[in-house]
Amino acid sequence: MAFAGKRILMKHYRTTIKALLLMLAMLTGLLGSASAEAPLLGAAPGGNELTGRSANEIVGMMELGFNIGNTFDASGGTVKTRESQWGNVAVTQEFVDAIYDAGFNTVRLPITWAGFIADDGNYTINPDYLARIKEVVDYCYNDGLFVIINAHHEPWINRKDLDTAYKEVGEELNAVWAQVATYFANYDQHLIFEGMNEPRMAGTAGEWNGNADAYYAVNYLNQVFVNAVRSTNLGHNDERCLMIPGYAASCSSEIMRSIAIPTYNGEAVTNLIVSVHSYTPYEFCLTDTRSNFINGLDTGSIDSVFRDIYTQFIQNGIPVIIGETGATNSGDNTEARAAWAEYTASKAATYGIPIILWDNGAAGKAGGECHSYIRRRTNEVVFPEIFEALKKGWNSVKRGAIRYAASLPRTGGILGGRVLFEAPDGSSDGTVTVDVSSLSFSKTGQIAVVYKGAEAPAVQLNGTLDAGGNLVAANNTPAVSDAIGYQVARFSIKDMNLPTKMDSLVVSAAADSLIYEVSILGLPASLETTYTYRVNGNAYATSKDTYVKNLTLEGFKFLGWYTSPKYTKGTEFTGTIHEGARSVYAKLALASFRPVTVSVTPAPLPVISPRSDRPLPTPTATPTPEFTPTPSPTEPVTEQPVTPVPTEAAKSEDEPMNPALLIIPLLLAFAMIGYGVYLVVRGIRSRKQQ
Repeated sequence: MAFAGKRILMKHYRTTIKALLLMLAMLTGLLGSASAEAPLLGAAPGGNELTGRSANEIVGMMELGFNIGNTFDASGGTVKTRESQWGNVAVTQEFVDAIYDAGFNTVRLPITWAGFIADDGNYTINPDYLARIKEVVDYCYNDGLFVIINAHHEPWINRKDLDTAYKEVGEELNAVWAQVATYFANYDQHLIFEGMNEPRMAGTAGEWNGNADAYYAVNYLNQVFVNAVRSTNLGHNDERCLMIPGYAASCSSEIMRSIAIPTYNGEAVTNLIVSVHSYTPYEFCLTDTRSNFINGLDTGSIDSVFRDIYTQFIQNGIPVIIGETGATNSGDNTEARAAWAEYTASKAATYGIPIILWDNGAAGKAGGECHSYIRRRTNEVVFPEIFEALKKGWNSVKRGAIRYAASLPRTGGILGGRVLFEAPDGSSDGTVTVDVSSLSFSKTGQIAVVYKGAEAPAVQLNGTLDAGGNLVAANNTPAVSDAIGYQVARFSIKDMNLPTKMDSLVVSAAADSLIYEVSILGLPASLETTYTYRVNGNAYATSKDTYVKNLTLEGFKFLGWYTSPKYTKGTEFTGTIHEGARSVYAKLALASFRPVTVSVTPAPLPVISPRSDRPLPTPTATPTPEFTPTPSPTEPVTEQPVTPVPTEAAKSEDEPMNPALLIIPLLLAFAMIGYGVYLVVRGIRSRKQQ
């Protein structure tokens, strides 16, 4: 009996333990569901506030981004209807959640303020519109996203006479940004301001190419924008990252060279980011001219854009964001678009440049403006293949593998000059062969190889001589280590006695070496190097010309000449320039600027709302049909109004849950807990009876 009693007692113990474990599991499940899907970054007081970072650090934290286009940037309507004027629906927290879930950590929110700016002499912005913009910014903060707000389709900016009316435009730009910056002053560095979208002379023959006067006007307005934000002296506006475009935000090398970096209080402005738009290649990305993505032709054009961005900005320590990019749906060419996405994202990651996909909600298959990736009414990802390709490309290389090496010539690639070969992660096969049959070699210059290894590589230029032999470099200069660990071997062309035409160039390295770049560098004809003086980014004179040092500039004052567009200390022009530099830049400031006094009250910080704390969405009626865009009759307008047409409504795979359905699992949970308590009490009583 005693043995039997012990068995019964052990059985009761086991039952009690099981009951306790069951209750613990139920409570853990309930607590886990309550804390699930909390945002990665916060901005609430006492939370994970983002502050004290440089623009390069902020850009380094940003990755793939998503434009909520053709929404707040539409025209017409009221505060409540603006977002639906071009066929889309009002932005919801669920839509922003879908962007976050798709793998993006940045949202660009294009905004047209026109229509909500009072004609009162002070350009007062409708406070209800500001409050609605804040709601959507807060949606992004709830998910820990970076968010960019701008001035987008502004008819008062994109004037035909922008090249001459820029001072008048600047008055309104100053007032608008003074109000916006004041309203959002307390928001941390997750929030970025972009002064203008694609400033241009709309409706003119040169709308998308502009001219020197128009480039000058855009530089003036960029300076006004910077002064308007910084002069508020409120909140985080002293460290706020500010994005500026060139004319039409073009990725043209000429227009990118025309951008003058703004100053503030006589110094290069801090935390500045250059905004570039790149729908490259244009025929594939924005038209129905071609629906296939061609390796070589198209990849080469993309390479060229990133190399130009690097040459002009990245190597000078100026970060860049590609604020718009994308490839239109042309007859369901998803596979080609995915190939474009993977290649573009891989190049962007290599150079450390975030890219922001353009989505305008247009779900058609023709017309050149079909950029719908997430269905707005159901929050369903339409092209998961393209999203996966973007992420695959972005994660396929080392982020920012191509860096600025301060000790090297700064004219292109890692090293400079004309880049013949480039491998950001290094070529490990020991030999690089380049076809140079289309090149003509000058009698002066250098062939330079960037490498890592114990021994300098050998360079051989192959050409057909009377004797039929190969030419080998006669002068291999000692390897030079630079600040980030690369070594550079230079080979003097003038010592090679080369014919004008060669067939191939072969670089041979030791087995344990990595080759990163092969370039042709020009050598100055003498110590008296010719420099180009640039004013507002445009060529003004050369050192061989007679030039006026104290410039007279309409709207600007001249502060001196510098060897870097960023005007950092130590770059003041003294008459000599370090190796590789060929330009001297005019440092400018506004001749006059009047800070605007505004009556706007800074908005309160958002209270971060984890998904588990948000009320469940109310089920809606059958979704309204999607729409297709109206084809644009002109050259590349990157965002156009769209006309709704019926298509089959897609059903979301993530339908909102009915709140009533939560009652059943809660009742079951309480029933199981009660049953567990009953088993514990029963076990205790049985033990006493024994």
